[in-house]
Amino acid sequence: MVYENYSSSRFTGDALFKKAYCYMLQSMPSNRDQEYTLKAVDELNRFLEEYPDNKYVEQANEHINEMKEKLAKKRYLNGLFYLKSKKYRSAVMYFESFLIEYQGSKLTCEVLYNLGIAHLRLNEFENARRTFEMILTSQCDLRVKERSQDKIDEIPRLEREVEKEKKKS
Repeated sequence: MVYENYSSSRFTGDALFKKAYCYMLQSMPSNRDQEYTLKAVDELNRFLEEYPDNKYVEQANEHINEMKEKLAKKRYLNGLFYLKSKKYRSAVMYFESFLIEYQGSKLTCEVLYNLGIAHLRLNEFENARRTFEMILTSQCDLRVKERSQDKIDEIPRLEREVEKEKKKS
């Protein structure tokens, strides 16, 4: 490998970028293992640190953003899996970690909505309300905002039903 065996070569930076690019090409779709996506991000970051003036810097930044969006989608899909499997606590964990790790992702609004749904299923009505209200004050599209408002409007009825069930027990 050029960048390892010939570290003083003028081609070392290009070689490191191309190695990262090869990992990117091996990267699987979001619903699959993301080993090569992670390797691509690591190598691209290494490239940017070691060769900040290289001709491929702009491409490297674009590729990092693309790979991070793929990783974000993987986290979102994991959360959806747990939501559909009625493992709501796990869904909350995945959606909350998404919001911490992938701020600014294209999927943020859908993640927030599904986080609110998971809180509803756990009867965590205040958390659900806060989550849906975050959507209403965000840059989310109108469709997601309308669905969120519908869920906020449903919360009082759901709270009454839970109270009624508690009194029966």
